[in-house]
Amino acid sequence: MGFDDDFGLEGIIARVVDQLVEEHGSDWVIERSERLEEATAKAVTEASKAVTPSVVESLRRDAPGMLRNRRDSRRDYREMIEEHWSEAFDLYEMVLRIGFEAGTDFGESRAEQLGQRAVFKILTRLHARGCRIAEEILVLLKNGYGQGALARWRSLHEVTCVAMCARRAHQKGNRSVPLLR
Repeated sequence: MGFDDDFGLEGIIARVVDQLVEEHGSDWVIERSERLEEATAKAVTEASKAVTPSVVESLRRDAPGMLRNRRDSRRDYREMIEEHWSEAFDLYEMVLRIGFEAGTDFGESRAEQLGQRAVFKILTRLHARGCRIAEEILVLLKNGYGQGALARWRSLHEVTCVAMCARRAHQKGNRSVPLLR
């Protein structure tokens, strides 16, 4: 046993329980501990019911200021991120726009020619989904959610892989792929 075990709350409780077992026996301690658990649960429930209205009222009263402080803090954080990463964000948005326009132009120029082909429909939908995910990544990055952006980036990679597989299967004339029939 270490210092904390001997003199901490657990150590004190263990010594008291050992003393009670010596004095009264283990059955007596077990019976009393079960009643103590029930009484404690009841006391906590009643205390919660009594305190809850005042806590709710306090939260409602303090909410406007609390939320204003939180929003101000988030805004300051976003401004700091924008100041530091603005050039990278601008480049990312330019690439996003180029990708969106290229897909839109391709879809519009080939819609009559390829519109009924399954692979065209699949690739068009995957392109739209990829554009949306890329926008989500930007929003997450600009708001300081790098891990969320990374997760969405993995989703974007999955969409890209599916699109590449669909295109390759179509180019090879593989009609065994259910989506390309």
